Amino acid sequence: MTGVVGNRQAQQVLRFAVTLVAVLLVAAVAGFGSRYLSHLGQLRDKTDGICGRFTATPMQVGGESPFGAVTGCTVLDRSVPLWGAVDGSISLLLATGSGTAAIRIDYSRLSAGRQYRAEAFELPAGAAPGLSGAQERQLRQDIAARGGVRTTAWVMHYGDG
Repeated sequence: MTGVVGNRQAQQVLRFAVTLVAVLLVAAVAGFGSRYLSHLGQLRDKTDGICGRFTATPMQVGGESPFGAVTGCTVLDRSVPLWGAVDGSISLLLATGSGTAAIRIDYSRLSAGRQYRAEAFELPAGAAPGLSGAQERQLRQDIAARGGVRTTAWVMHYGDG
């Protein structure tokens, strides 16, 4: 009789543990989903019309472009990771005074209003998403003409409000 009672107790404990894990898993997925949707909306708010700002005046996008005047801009990709220090990113293909440049702008602290931070990084030709073969070849040539990929970040918004 003791073995049957012990078995029932073990089954109840196991059932409780499985239920607890399932509840925690659902809560985690819901939290990640909520964060994802929130950051996706905030990224859209920050980046809608970004190409127009790049080709208008330099001060609208964080000062002078390290590549010279921007005469054209194409959005290549937007992404929001489920976790990490970066809340969202947008990749752009820029036509500039020093040729074609592909950049990724990483946004952090998007939910902090004007306190967000945005840093741009030049992308190597193979890392720029969605380029045609001709665009990638041109980008490789222009990167080589500039002496290689810029390794320093271009701070576009300091997060100081």
